[in-house]
Amino acid sequence: MNTEDDDIMIDVSDNQEEEVRLTKHLNMVREVPPLYTGGSFHIMKNERHCLAMRDSKICVFDLEQSKVLTVIAQENEEIICFAVSPN
Repeated sequence: MNTEDDDIMIDVSDNQEEEVRLTKHLNMVREVPPLYTGGSFHIMKNERHCLAMRDSKICVFDLEQSKVLTVIAQENEEIICFAVSPN
């Protein structure tokens, strides 16, 4: 028996065991590149940008446009954490 309600479908088979499966199909609104791989993460005061650790580098990300603005890296050294100061 199949019952559809918008995007949700319930499928119950006629076998001895009843199988219930819920499915909802979503459309992608936008794709966001990999942003964070662990470590420090900070959303800026304007709530439009953030700083995040990504592969031992600091990534400056625009949250509204979903894109990386710049990457800050050390030559010959890994960055393992960062701190944001108002000064």
